[in-house]
Amino acid sequence: MLKAKNKLGLVFFPAFDWAISPTHPEREERLLYTQDQIFEEGIEDIQGIEFFNPILADE
Repeated sequence: MLKAKNKLGLVFFPAFDWAISPTHPEREERLLYTQDQIFEEGIEDIQGIEFFNPILADE
């Protein structure tokens, strides 16, 4: 099993899937593609990398 040299936390949340503008570098399809690639490459299986799935806060 692989082990990360340093601890790393990744946060994914649907509210981060926004559309700023069609030409913005952080446009929605690039963010979703990056997220898909992280899971496809098995990054979540590397010891020392933790994924956080936050929930909406109550008002």
